[in-house]
Amino acid sequence: MSKKAGNGWLISSGLLFGFYCLNVAIGKLALLSDKKPLFSLGDVGEFMVLLAAVVCFVITMLIRESLLEN
Repeated sequence: MSKKAGNGWLISSGLLFGFYCLNVAIGKLALLSDKKPLFSLGDVGEFMVLLAAVVCFVITMLIRESLLEN
């Protein structure tokens, strides 16, 4: 099994989840300081980013599991 199998999907998942966390942190800091956030994805946008992160992670796991069986 190649150790690099699915790394692109895993990196994509990490970046998307990091972007989600950054959006939540910016929104929370804006609420605490009574200012408008620099950017906001909104509820649907946050859901879509988190969904994409989970899908990328699942694809990584499926690739690695398929390589373990061979």
